[in-house]
Amino acid sequence: MPRVLVLGSRNRKKLGELAGLLDPHGLVLKTLADFPNAIEVEESGDTFAANARLKATVQAKHLQQWVLGEDSGLSVAALDDAPGVYSARFSGPGATDERNNRLLLERLAGMPLEKRGAHYTCYAALSDPEGNVRAESEASVAGEF
Repeated sequence: MPRVLVLGSRNRKKLGELAGLLDPHGLVLKTLADFPNAIEVEESGDTFAANARLKATVQAKHLQQWVLGEDSGLSVAALDDAPGVYSARFSGPGATDERNNRLLLERLAGMPLEKRGAHYTCYAALSDPEGNVRAESEASVAGEF
């Protein structure tokens, strides 16, 4: 019987990015879209770690599956590290990547490139079906926006 890992997202693009990495290890990767009874988990944490843990543990207990939750976003030094954990919803209700990027560029207008330092952070948490975090990882990459 194949071992299943649920990606705590409905994003099929993320599925495609990770499936190839996990196939050689005998893991079948699914998304929340594969589970009609999946619930929406509110990202109420104030850090990427807290949100990733919430998405992993709440969904894992609900689905009784191993779940990999992640939260990620862009932090711009000149904007006091905004949007940070609010990256996905930075431009308000109905936010899109395009609107979020446009707002960021508007807020950075006229700022010299050397003051537009930023970093992208991704935090991942793996929960067992009982809701216990079994592994966590964080990585970031620096650049300019």
